[in-house]
Amino acid sequence: MTKKILLLGSGELGKEFVIAAKRLGQYVIAVDSYNNAPAMQVADEREVIDMLNGEALDAILI
Repeated sequence: MTKKILLLGSGELGKEFVIAAKRLGQYVIAVDSYNNAPAMQVADEREVIDMLNGEALDAILI
């Protein structure tokens, strides 16, 4: 069963996590406050938001 994983913070460590999760067949959405963060380069989807903004985060989840 494929899971959707929402990764908050998409730096170098997150990139390694995304690579590992995708090897296991998971779907990853990388979120960060700036575009083209390292994990965004390998994720299935990307979102650029102010992660301190709860409404922006809720919009991704819905």
